[in-house]
Amino acid sequence: MTTYRDLLLTRPAYPPLVCADGAQVSLQAGYGLYSTPRDNHGPYTHVEAGFPSVPPPASWRPYAEFGIAYADDPDLIAGAIYAQLCAQLPWACVDEFIALHGGVVSTTALPPRADAHRAGSERTGESPV
Repeated sequence: MTTYRDLLLTRPAYPPLVCADGAQVSLQAGYGLYSTPRDNHGPYTHVEAGFPSVPPPASWRPYAEFGIAYADDPDLIAGAIYAQLCAQLPWACVDEFIALHGGVVSTTALPPRADAHRAGSERTGESPV
């Protein structure tokens, strides 16, 4: 029988997405995370995004679970740490972040995408489904 602990221990941990201008964000998906589906296999239509190194676009606002500063915030503090979490973030919002920051430069794996667009596949080394 698979236990909750087993599911958590077998969940993949993805390294941060790194963009051309140095912007980074953690994208995670799997059991116990804010992703769709909430399993350890995917493919995923929505992911959990957290701890961006720069303020995310305003399109992320509806998905914020914790305190967050956005790129359009007039009170934004330069050099601040943006410790926040966005739940059930659609890939379109991730694609917007990537486009705003010059594309992906890391060749690390991302959670597998379920959408047909697969915008990240050629940039991340993922093989298309």
